[in-house]
Amino acid sequence: PLDVKRRPPTPYAAKFSTPFCIAVGFFDRRAGFSQFVESRIRDEQVLALASRIRYRINPADEYPRNFSGHVRAELADGTIREFRQPHMRGGAHAPLTAEAIEAKFMDNAHYGGWDTARAARFFDLSRTIFSAPQLDSVTEFRS
Repeated sequence: PLDVKRRPPTPYAAKFSTPFCIAVGFFDRRAGFSQFVESRIRDEQVLALASRIRYRINPADEYPRNFSGHVRAELADGTIREFRQPHMRGGAHAPLTAEAIEAKFMDNAHYGGWDTARAARFFDLSRTIFSAPQLDSVTEFRS
């Protein structure tokens, strides 16, 4: 139900809520691990915006063969802004750049508790691991 999507009861439910994802994306400019935590799904500013978001399913959508999207926003002055995403970002038709992959890795590593230096060392190792004569350097990353 739309009311549940506008006020997701759990961080997991928020990941599948179009209104929540759009709202938190406007405020945080991202929808990563840090956006799907208790504090964010209870943030009244995010929930107030989510409460104003509606959606409809396009019966001509190519899902699951293709993941596309369309956002249409009407601003307070009546201006309409639209954005279409013809393919899933990071998929076969719109692959991520090397810089975007590294940024995503670093976000995930930080969320997992690694500091920047450790994450950077591991990222560098990931580029050379298959050409290394030995795998001794991997042991430093065991928890």
